[in-house]
Parts: sequence; C-alpha cells; structure tokens
Amino acid sequence: MNSSSRPRTFGRYRVVRLLGRGAVGEVYLAEDPALSRRVAVKTLSGLDALPPAEQEEARARFLREARAAAALSHPNIVTIFDVGEQDGQPYMAMEYLEGASVDRYVAEGHRLPAVKVVEIGMQAALALDEAHRAGIVHRDIKPANLVLMQDGSLKVADFGLAKDLRTSLTSAQTLLGTPNYMSPEQVAGAPLDTRSDLFSLAVCLFELLTGRRPFGGDTVSTVLYRIVNDPPTPLRELREDLPERLEALLARCLEKDPARRPATGNEVAHELREVLTEMGGLPASLSIPAPARVVPAGPAGGSEQKGSPTTARRGRRWRPLVGLGLLLATVAAAWTLPLWSGVDPLGQRRRPVEDWLSARLGVVGDAVRLTIPEKVLPLLTQPRGLAVVVDDPRVRLDADRRLHFPGDLEDSFTLRVDDACRTGRVEVDPRTVAAPLVIETEPRRQTFEVVSSPPRARVKLDGRQIEGRTPLELEIELCREHSLSLRVSGRPELEVTLAADQAPEVWSTRLAALKMPRLEDAFLEVAASPHYKVMVLDARRGGRLGSAGKRLRLRPGRHRLALVAEKVFYRREIDVALEPGQRMTLPMAYPALGRLSVISVPPEAEVTVSSLDSGLERKIGRTPTGERKVVVGEYAVEVIHPVSGKPFREKIRVRAGTATVVRAGKGRGGW
Repeated sequence: MNSSSRPRTFGRYRVVRLLGRGAVGEVYLAEDPALSRRVAVKTLSGLDALPPAEQEEARARFLREARAAAALSHPNIVTIFDVGEQDGQPYMAMEYLEGASVDRYVAEGHRLPAVKVVEIGMQAALALDEAHRAGIVHRDIKPANLVLMQDGSLKVADFGLAKDLRTSLTSAQTLLGTPNYMSPEQVAGAPLDTRSDLFSLAVCLFELLTGRRPFGGDTVSTVLYRIVNDPPTPLRELREDLPERLEALLARCLEKDPARRPATGNEVAHELREVLTEMGGLPASLSIPAPARVVPAGPAGGSEQKGSPTTARRGRRWRPLVGLGLLLATVAAAWTLPLWSGVDPLGQRRRPVEDWLSARLGVVGDAVRLTIPEKVLPLLTQPRGLAVVVDDPRVRLDADRRLHFPGDLEDSFTLRVDDACRTGRVEVDPRTVAAPLVIETEPRRQTFEVVSSPPRARVKLDGRQIEGRTPLELEIELCREHSLSLRVSGRPELEVTLAADQAPEVWSTRLAALKMPRLEDAFLEVAASPHYKVMVLDARRGGRLGSAGKRLRLRPGRHRLALVAEKVFYRREIDVALEPGQRMTLPMAYPALGRLSVISVPPEAEVTVSSLDSGLERKIGRTPTGERKVVVGEYAVEVIHPVSGKPFREKIRVRAGTATVVRAGKGRGGW
C-alpha cells in the first residue's frame, strides 16, 4: 500500500506508519491523542475478495472475538484498548510492545538459556490459563506471538485467531493457525478446547530448547501428517542435560488425545515452576543473547508476518512519487498515442508496464491504464499450503498465493497440485471464476506389483481382503502407513508394514520380493502290520509317502493318508493333523488274514478278485490258483471260461484263519 492510499486515522487514533502486513490484515503504529500514548492498530483486510455473506461473517467474527479478548486483563497478555470500524474496515487498538518475539531466539548462537525458556513457558501458561478461564482459546500460539520484553517479562500477543467458546461464529471445521504449531484436533478441523493451546505451547518450548520442532518436515502436508500420526521426538534425545521431569511434561502436552494432556494452563505453570526449582531457579546474573535477524520460513514454516505489534520495524519507506509524476507528464503524449493514432510504441510491453504502475500508484495508476487490468484471486488448496503448478504462461502465482491473469483472458487454464502426497486439478474459466479459488485434492495413489515366494498367496491390505492371489497388482495410497498380510497354504502368515515416510520406490522394491517364511516339518510313524507290508500314500495327491513302521517327514497341517497292502486286498484312509515340529506315532489295528483258492473245470480259467470292503480289485492268475492270503471280509470272484468266455461269479466271505474255496465247473453259473 503506498502512502497516498494509506488511512490517516482509525477512530481517534492517528496513523504514524505501517509496521507490517500479514495474511489477514495490516498493523500500524498509531498515536492516541486522548491519552498521549502509542498503540498498535491491527486491521482486517481482504474482505472485498469474499462473497457478501462471507464478508459479513468475517467482520462479525473479528469484532465479536476481539471484544471478548479485550476483556482479558493479565500482565502476560497484550492489552486490547479498543475495537471499532473505519469506513467498513474492522480494527482493534492494542498495546504497542517494545520487545522481541522469541522466534528470534531459535538460531544457534542466539538461543535462550534453558532456565529462561522454562520461565517463559511458565508465564505463557499463566496467560493462557487466564484466557481459558474467560472462555477464550488463542488458536495461534507460536514463537512469533510470544514477546520477550526488555525487563525480561513475557507477553502473549495476537489474539487475531482467538475463539470465544461462548460463540459459534467460527466454524469448527475452519483450519486456522500456523501449521508447525497446530494441535492434531486443529489439523483435523475438529472442535477445539483449551488443551489445543497447551499442545502448541509445548511445540514452542521444544523448539526454543532444542532449535528443532518435535514434528519436522519439508512440506506442510508432511508436517500435518506427522502431527496427527507420529510420536514427537523425545526431548532428551536432543538435549541430555535437561531434566527428565521437563521431558515428561512436554510429552504429556504433546499427546494426540486431548484427554491425556494437562487440563489447565495453571497445571502446566505449576509443573514448570517445579522444573525451574529443580534446575536451580533463574540466576540474577542471567545473560540473554541478542535476538537473531528474522529469516523467512521455508515451505513448512508458515508465513511470517513482517511486522506485528511485537516486531515493529524502524524507518520509513518513501516512494519516488514526485519523480514518477514528472516522468508521466513528460511522456503523456506518447502514452496516449494509441487512442488517437492507432499506433502503440510500447506494443506488448504496455500491459506489464501498466500493471507495474497500478501496483505502485494505486488509483492513479489505474486511471492512466489503456488496457484492461489483470485479475487477482486468492488461491487456496484443501488441505492448505500445497504447491500449485500453472500450465499457462499468461497466468502466474505470487508469493502470497494469489493468482494473476489478464483481465481480458478468455481461454480456460488448468491449475494442478504438485505434491508427493496429494493430487488435484481444476479447470478455470477466467470469465466466470469467483474468489476465493479452491483446489480440492485427494490422496495420491500408486499401483504396485505384489510378488511372493511361493506364489498364490492371499493378500489383505489394512485388514481388507484383496481379490486374487499373488502375483497381483495393488493400488495403495501414498504417504500413510499400511499393513499387509499374506497367507499361503503350509506357510505361516507374513506381516509387512509400509511406513508413511518411505518413498514409493522403497515400497515397490519390498513388495516385488516377498519371501514367505517356512514352517518346521513334522514327523509321523504309522504302526506296521506284523503279517503284511503296508504302504502309506497321499490320498489326495496320490503320491507315495513311505512304508508303515518307518518315520515319514510331512509338512504341518491336515493330511489324508491311504494305508494300502494290495497283495492282501487291504486299503484304509485316515485323517491326521500335524503341528510344526511335531513327532507323532500312530497305532493301528490291522485286520487278520484268511486263505482263498479258486478251481474250475475246465482249468486255465482267468480269475479276478474284488474286495467289497476296500474296493481293491486285481487278477490273481488262472485256475487252479492255489491258496492266496487275503484280509478277512467280503469278496466278489469272477472266473472266465477259457473256451466260451462265459463268466462265473460268486460272492464269498473269508474268515480269519480258514480256507475258502471257489469252484467253477459244469452245471454251475451257466458253464
């Protein structure tokens, strides 16, 4: 904003200079003539970019919650003197602070002593307790809003996002705050209570003590994911010299579940007082290092408001308006040449030049434009802070995430989110687009090949059964933890965890070579028969496993075995269940033997015997057969006439220890 368009007053407060500009407004140094004191005046700007209904809601929220915060009176809270509106623009007048925000004490060489950080936390906790008892939640506790005064005391500043729990003007689902210091419930858009501020305060103290945040990350989405899902880094892993009691307190404050955090700021302050006593108290000769120069934060650091009432910058920037006015007067004829001659000496450079003048001269620059001014729209992503790529060179995105494009642009263009964890795109029609422009996103997914050894394993992803068997292709959401389980017959279940912070290439390598663990074999010995040799077969697959009386090596699980002695027409099937490493001896009761012989007239007839008990059948030779040993039971005997081929059939029962004779001859069975 240039000096010509800067407001001169807000109510009775005379503006001295602009201190800074943030995401939601400006902060001015002003004088209160009635009390002869300096104040900081904070305004709410950007309302013109919102629909009328949202403008009124934002204005009402600012005034209502500023008035609630103005009721607070505490030595560690910035005092709000007045709230009002100037030409439809809401403002609040507050205490002007001569101090430095503690975010300047994070850099190496400028870090505060640990005892001073504990005292700062104690003062901040008492200030929050006062606000919480009045029904106010700050919602934006961060080092930039904790101001260390020249006398060593602390002030909690900027209740600009504060929420009066007695009102409902702020939606519980509105994501407000600075990402690095948000509580898990704040990230999730859930309703907040006082324990959300205690979480944010613990993040600040952790950073002041170690120079690092408990939930780091290179992108906003990574930070927010870790706040919700990952445990914080233990404090004493980074600072072994700090008391265990302090580590335990910060760990409690950083619990994901608000119910497991301290209930009040007073409880936190009391515990910090005990820690301070354990550390020997605050020495009278404590040396405070000089604050560091403020460096803009990285992509996951949130936006640093250049100038809040706590970080006032000295000096005044004057723009060369006089010289620029003379320059404009000199070239006025050439500037308006296209209006009366049809020739433009600037050509394609005219629009950039006019945009530059409009940005620096405001309404004066707009008045001398010959081209249609560019449109500027605020751009949001859901969730916020994701990187956006523009596919049209005529469209640009500035550092404040505002979209600029020519006012006469008619062609649609595409915006897409370029993030490792989220994806989204929107087609923008410049003729009908309205502010603010929001890009909805969804989790990024990738297809992976799952290969197991042995193959044909069934797969579950996060407890959900996947159709098909390995090898198969599986679509998985990136940037979150997943669990896979694989099962295959004869092998124990394989559990695989895919960590949220691992790259997709790591997942791909692991899933392409999954080796199923083996079960320890079991051993079985089937008792042998004292009278005939018995073979042990796999009844399902038909393979030979070994002989009864010998130790058989089998895979764990259920088996169906066939015990067979074909020579004596014996067969029996049994089911056995074996555990890994088990050694089992299976006793058996085998049937006794009898004797069978077949004679015929004429001789040399072919004989076939079938056991009606076991189902075994085989040819035993030609008559006379002589005595054959068979197990007791019922049999069907078939004798084929050697000349006519006519069959002779008879059913018999063989008894234990007895001889049974079948006679086929003239006059019997059609012979």
